[in-house]
Amino acid sequence: MRDSEGPTLWDHLMASLFYQRELSPAMIAAFPYLLQGVGQLDPQDRGTYLADLADAAAQAALNVKEVWWSQLPLEVHAGYDRALQSALKITQEAVVAGAHQRSKRSEEVFAALLSLEAFAQNETRLGVMLARWWPYTESTQPVWALKQYETRTGDVRPLNR
Repeated sequence: MRDSEGPTLWDHLMASLFYQRELSPAMIAAFPYLLQGVGQLDPQDRGTYLADLADAAAQAALNVKEVWWSQLPLEVHAGYDRALQSALKITQEAVVAGAHQRSKRSEEVFAALLSLEAFAQNETRLGVMLARWWPYTESTQPVWALKQYETRTGDVRPLNR
């Protein structure tokens, strides 16, 4: 899906469903199918795809208080939640296979894989922090991401890890 020099099918899907990293109801509905498709790839080829899905899951965690989120059909919510649970196996296989090492942004992809593991284990605050910001610990990005999550959701529990 990413072998060509130009935009690929995956790139077009992400551009349509997750335009400029803005979450849409369509992305939440498509998430289980995208994850299922990534799960059919060789584990060492899953890294950057799972990183994109981790970013979407982080944005979903930040949007749970939005009006459109509560208006999604229950089946969409249930499918998304089930997909997050199934992400654990898919992600762990990718970590073991070193999927992040095949990426130019290996630290960011590795953090995203750990983020999906956190989401699958209901560690949402940790997942949000890891999704995109962990590689930039020299900056204030991880703190900013966590503060944004706490402000938007009211979830201020301590991290369990």
